[in-house]
Amino acid sequence: MKRKTVLVIMALLALGAVAVSAQTRVSLNIVCNQAGAQVYINGRIAGNTSPNFSILLSKGTYDVSVQKTGFQPFVTKVTIGTMPVTLNVVLVPTGQSTTPVTTNNVTITANVPGADVYINNVYAGETPFTALLATGSYTVAVKAPGYNDYVQNVRVSGALTINAVLQASQTLSVNSNVQGADVYLDNMMVGKTPYVAPISMGNHLVVVKAAGYNDYSQNIMVSGSVTVNAIMQAALVPFSLGNLLPGAEVFLNGISYGKSQGGQFTIQVQPGTYALTIRLAGFIDLNMQVTIGGGGYSLTPNLQPQMATYSFELPDELVNPAVKRNPWGQIKLYIDNVAQKNFQGQIAPGKHIIRLVSGAFQIQMEFVFEGGKNYVLMPFFGIKEAD
Repeated sequence: MKRKTVLVIMALLALGAVAVSAQTRVSLNIVCNQAGAQVYINGRIAGNTSPNFSILLSKGTYDVSVQKTGFQPFVTKVTIGTMPVTLNVVLVPTGQSTTPVTTNNVTITANVPGADVYINNVYAGETPFTALLATGSYTVAVKAPGYNDYVQNVRVSGALTINAVLQASQTLSVNSNVQGADVYLDNMMVGKTPYVAPISMGNHLVVVKAAGYNDYSQNIMVSGSVTVNAIMQAALVPFSLGNLLPGAEVFLNGISYGKSQGGQFTIQVQPGTYALTIRLAGFIDLNMQVTIGGGGYSLTPNLQPQMATYSFELPDELVNPAVKRNPWGQIKLYIDNVAQKNFQGQIAPGKHIIRLVSGAFQIQMEFVFEGGKNYVLMPFFGIKEAD
């Protein structure tokens, strides 16, 4: 029983060692001038060049040999760390005098950090990339998702720097009627409108957000460059009016939004600046400009009553022809018991007491005036039947 337990523990430890080893393996890339050469690592064959070769190795130092019939073998030691290693192998025909291989420092940069670098179609690392390459001709390719491949044939005979400018293969353009709106791609904020950037192929969710506006959302399928025109609608906010009499009609920019049924009137509108008009029979129209923000707007207007106009006419049949002077000079006018200087003017809407006094006689009446109307009062004497 104990022996089985020990074996299980050893097996688990071995599996753990394999897992750690797998996690730390990096690539050894061999760029060779000959196809079909055999690659030996620590004396064991690992494969053939075609003409390049790539293998994943754990950290450590390895004896590497590249051999092909008719050529002198290439033998070296390679130390594998945390970054990919590119080994340049130049096989020299048998019998031909060998000359020391000259290596040159080659640096490759790109406008897309982390782009993949390939040398003679073999993955060599990521930008920014530096390697020692033997003198000779090479094909350098730089690749990144969403960009067209950058490919250049170069002749290495000394230190060389290659600046790869990658062109986006498909772009996402987002425009909006709200400048500076936030752009979200697949639930991650990526910029503000107007927005232009590379995008990968496939399905994506574009959301545009701005304060005071409803979110704009669109699903897109990217198979090439895509343009999204986000027409954002302003969010509705409350506009409230208090202290209104029943029947008061509310206009915004000349459009009626209804009549008040009580003291409070509330509607939902888009934020903005409006020409407000409140109209009620018997009152002067209230006209003003209001700016409604993202949090809404509340107003308590004070409508002013519309005045009525009055004038008096004295019928000719009531005028005594013996009086040569102005007959109105013999009459005094009282409104609500207040003496008036003139027999015409304006009066507030409502019920009033009108009294005309001439000598020992007076005429008194009650009358309800309506705002905005004109009245002509014609006093007369009535006849009462005697008892």
